[in-house]
Order: sequence, then C-alpha cells, then structure tokens
Amino acid sequence: TKTMTGTVLLQLVDEGRLSLEDKLSAFFPEFPRSDEVTIAMLCNMTSGIFNYTDDEGWGNEFTENPTRVWTPRELVEIGFSHDYDFDPGTDWHYTNTNTILLGMIIEKLTGHSLENEVENRILNPLNLNNTVLLKSGTDLPGQHSKGYVWDEGDYSDVTNYFDISWAWAAGSVCSTPIELQKYV
Repeated sequence: TKTMTGTVLLQLVDEGRLSLEDKLSAFFPEFPRSDEVTIAMLCNMTSGIFNYTDDEGWGNEFTENPTRVWTPRELVEIGFSHDYDFDPGTDWHYTNTNTILLGMIIEKLTGHSLENEVENRILNPLNLNNTVLLKSGTDLPGQHSKGYVWDEGDYSDVTNYFDISWAWAAGSVCSTPIELQKYV
C-alpha cells in the first residue's frame, strides 16, 4: 500500500501539482513543526514524526475495540500528540504517520479520495481487477492469505478481526501475488 501511495504522490509531482521540497505546512500548517518537514522527508521516513502505531493508548484501543473505524486525521493526531523522535531530516525512523499524511495530501491536492486516485491511476490502467484499497471494514474480498498473531502459546487468526481503517494509506490494499507482481 505504501508503494501505491508513493506512486500516486510521485505522479502528482510529475504533473507539477507539488514538489518533494514543499513543506508539510503548505497542506497542514496546524501540525507542530510542519514548516520544517518536507514531502521528501515524509516519503523517506526522515520527518521525525512519531509513529501512531507505537502509541500505547492507540495499541490498547486497537486491541480492545478491534472494529473501531479510524479516520486518517485521528491517526495523524495521535502521531502529533507526541514529540518528534528527532529533528526533521537528521535521522531515519519508520513511521506509518508519514504515509497517512501523504494520503491526506493526495486527497487535498486532487479533491478525490485516495481510493479513487489509486484505482484510476494504478489499478484500472494495469487491469488489477483483484486489487482494492479498502477504507474500512473487517471483510477482505475474494481469496486471500490469512493473518495470525502469536498469543499465549498459540496462533490466532486475526484476518477479519481488525477494521482495516487503522492502516489506510499505510497498509489497506488487498491484492493477489500475481497482481502485485504486475504492479511492481
């Protein structure tokens, strides 16, 4: 999913609709230090913005209320409720918050949903008929692999347990190996 979000973003760069050197503040000035973070830093994980999936409160809510529907804004606000991990551009740390922000920027620039942009810019042109970016829900379409977690000495199938909205631009694509190969 992250690569598809990045692909759409880079298409918008090629179209001249934004630059990788643009600041986050051009799109979301309300976020702390957004004038120090470039789009490139969001793409290459050097923004320093906290990863919302590392937030203990989010993790508790995620496991206690697995069908909760998360909005992208809620996820980003969790990331910004923490201090930056480091000054923007000075280090590297994997953070889903960056990719959610990129999805939000895509929507702001195009006036369309990220799902629509991925479908029209990637899935339809490549005839990826078994691939979809899901916005929410626990049901995955078609045949798909299973997801398991190790819990108290045994594996539990969590494939259809968590609402996919928790991942959105950072991990909610459902596809097949053949279609992913075709995309790549």
